[in-house]
Amino acid sequence: MKEASQHQADVEKHGDEAMGFPHDKTTHRFRLYSNGGAIEVTVNDTKDSETLQATRSHMTNIVTMFSNGDSLFHVRP
Repeated sequence: MKEASQHQADVEKHGDEAMGFPHDKTTHRFRLYSNGGAIEVTVNDTKDSETLQATRSHMTNIVTMFSNGDSLFHVRP
């Protein structure tokens, strides 16, 4: 069980580094639609301007990547 906990901590750490903000300060929602999908990220504390700015920057980068056809995610039919 300890290995699983360490693995989860490592995954969360790498995710935080990649996104540029701590995942536990935000709520992520992934929505699937018949014509695609959406990612919604909400900052948990409305006064946390640092996380808000980092989230906006990250999402702007994601939009740019998708617009350029450089997707991190692969949709399965």
